[in-house]
Amino acid sequence: MRHVALWGVLIVLCAAVVSAAESTVYDLQQVKPDQPNLAFCEASWSATKPADAGAMPDFKGAQVYFADMKLGNNPPMLVAIAWYRDTSAANRPKVTVRNANGQMVQRPAPVGYKPVVYIDRNGDRALADETPLEATKQEIKGLWRDGLATPDITIPVKYDLADGAEVTHDYTFRFVFPPGMGATPFAYALVETAWRGRIVLGGRECDLTLLDQDVDARITSMGEGRGDSYKLQPADGKPADDANGGGQLTQYVQWDGAYYRLAVRPDGAQVTVTPYDGPLATVVAVAQSGKIQPMNVSVLEFFGQNTVAYKAGNVSKMTILPGKYNVFYSLTSREGKPAVSGSFQSGSEIEVKGDETTVLKCGGKLTLDVQVNPVPAPSVGPLVPAAMSTRPAGEMLSVNITAKNAEGYAFRGNARPGVVPARVELLDSSGKVLATSSAQYG
Repeated sequence: MRHVALWGVLIVLCAAVVSAAESTVYDLQQVKPDQPNLAFCEASWSATKPADAGAMPDFKGAQVYFADMKLGNNPPMLVAIAWYRDTSAANRPKVTVRNANGQMVQRPAPVGYKPVVYIDRNGDRALADETPLEATKQEIKGLWRDGLATPDITIPVKYDLADGAEVTHDYTFRFVFPPGMGATPFAYALVETAWRGRIVLGGRECDLTLLDQDVDARITSMGEGRGDSYKLQPADGKPADDANGGGQLTQYVQWDGAYYRLAVRPDGAQVTVTPYDGPLATVVAVAQSGKIQPMNVSVLEFFGQNTVAYKAGNVSKMTILPGKYNVFYSLTSREGKPAVSGSFQSGSEIEVKGDETTVLKCGGKLTLDVQVNPVPAPSVGPLVPAAMSTRPAGEMLSVNITAKNAEGYAFRGNARPGVVPARVELLDSSGKVLATSSAQYG
């Protein structure tokens, strides 16, 4: 095993196949993300105060939700979000309502909320002695102009290593509340800590950034849980062939047509890169043309527990890791103007095996399944004006249209205009057309 000390990057542990290829260890470094990293806090929130909780502040009638946040190997950290009602127009979220003329307009909600966060920093399971963190309006570029956010919160996080050592790193985040968000038993955060560095894949230097997406101060892959995210860029700026350059982190990444296992130390200070040298599965994509224009497979993507494989262009064949996958593909017309495109996704997993070829039939004749269901009138609440709850039951309908080809792949219905579409009409008992929907396909 070689060890290379670069300025690092982080990734994840575990693989389905043991490789005899040589591994390389890289040192990693914490950085601040280039773009806002909005993450969903996976902690379990409850309106009931934990039985072992100590003294609490006077929440003064606020709706309060409690959670124990688990960061690294730290003990659970008690957190409370108190939602105070706020009737000032400046803090009320906007809601869309229908006015007297039947037009949809935006107006302030009857009641807004002002969230305040309490964090047990000293570990005594009490919040009365903690400084409240009030969320104020903050413009977050790339996300929103008038959402609410707390100040930055930095927590020292401990990690237990396999050799028995213990290390500590600072972890910085802030709770954020999108515009219009009311008193809800869940939370979002902007995670200000990421891991970034330079690794070598197939002889090419690459810059890798890894982002925590569940606010637990760890980076884990989809095979180990929910999965965090990554971004992989060639250092020379030249695009890689047959590469998945970012998205949800998996245990193997695809780069220049090859696969690499990425394993990270729990504290994120080292990553081990191992080339995959086991058997690969071959997938042949066959485009079954519609009646209007012949088609090509223009995008083919496989989503598995261990990896995500992606290829774009005129796709006819791919080599991927053996395993079970959900499949997404797009078709584009190869002649005629204007161009037509459509996308499909698998309704169930397909399995591909090493050293074997699987034929994927893309497109073909579609069948439609149409389901119409009444939508119940919404209940009156802080974000639902009374006028919207007085609609008679059954006045609003939900129409779900599923189109599938003979192989069972569902048509997503996004197509460019230019061909005569298939049309679905919703009729009342007298035959009057209430609504129409269309799906364009080559």
